[in-house]
Amino acid sequence: IKGRYSISIHDEVRYLVRSEDRYKAALAMHLSNLLVRSHVVASLGLSSLPASIAYFSSVDVDTVLRKEPSSDCVTPSTPLGLEKGHGIPPGEGLDIFQT
Repeated sequence: IKGRYSISIHDEVRYLVRSEDRYKAALAMHLSNLLVRSHVVASLGLSSLPASIAYFSSVDVDTVLRKEPSSDCVTPSTPLGLEKGHGIPPGEGLDIFQT
């Protein structure tokens, strides 16, 4: 996977990844969350890990930095939004099954 760490804000981590590696990177994020959660569960002596917490609810894949991949970001400086004003399509939010 060709990519690099970009920024971390509160509970979000952002990476810059080559377009052709975007789905591999999304899967890697889901699997790394599974491994971390599995380690914590095992360390606590628990024997099961519900699927609802094993994976991220969504991994965002986008070409621009925005809070939600589906947000068109209409602002006073971008009154037409990203899609109409700049030709930037919405991103994707991928759960483990979509990935």
